[in-house]
Amino acid sequence: YIGNHLIDANTSISGSYTIKNGTKCIADDAFYKCSSLTSVSIPDSVTSIGDSAFSHCDGLTNIEIPDSVMSIGSSAFYSAIILGLVITVFSLLFMDPLLKLLGSTDTALEYARDYALYIVLGAPIMTGSFVLNNLLRSEGKSKLAMIGLTAGGLLNIALDPLFIFSLDMGISGAAVATLLSQLTSFIILLSMFVFKKSIITL
Repeated sequence: YIGNHLIDANTSISGSYTIKNGTKCIADDAFYKCSSLTSVSIPDSVTSIGDSAFSHCDGLTNIEIPDSVMSIGSSAFYSAIILGLVITVFSLLFMDPLLKLLGSTDTALEYARDYALYIVLGAPIMTGSFVLNNLLRSEGKSKLAMIGLTAGGLLNIALDPLFIFSLDMGISGAAVATLLSQLTSFIILLSMFVFKKSIITL
């Protein structure tokens, strides 16, 4: 087990580093600010790599990850998509009871239904984005993750008044704007993996 900040800027580590075989987990920020670190070799025994494990490792250019570890990222991504589809189907089948369970009154139910319809349709996109974002952050590539999230957020701000007021879609317009912004974030984050900005293959 490599714990939080166990290996950090206060530890004189540089060049290549081989993680001991038998290590099961690399925790959040384990190699935080190891700016002199250039290469890391991860053994087959690792089953979990924490969020931002290699954050701020500016000199890190190579991470050797075995296929068994690489599959963790792809498994998490596809599992998230499947979970999102399950959420979509379940929510569509039990929309009204679910909204009431979440606190919607009879008066607000119609508006809640208009908004929730588009949101639950986008559940696979949202769950997929969550995983892609955290995979990038686990490599220490928080800037790339931020690009995807920020672009979606800014687009949402711009599209809300357009759909709600200009196109007179009301509450449904707000949901459509959110869905489109989430789709944009998903595409940007996915492109990081498609164009090999990440060492992880999906």
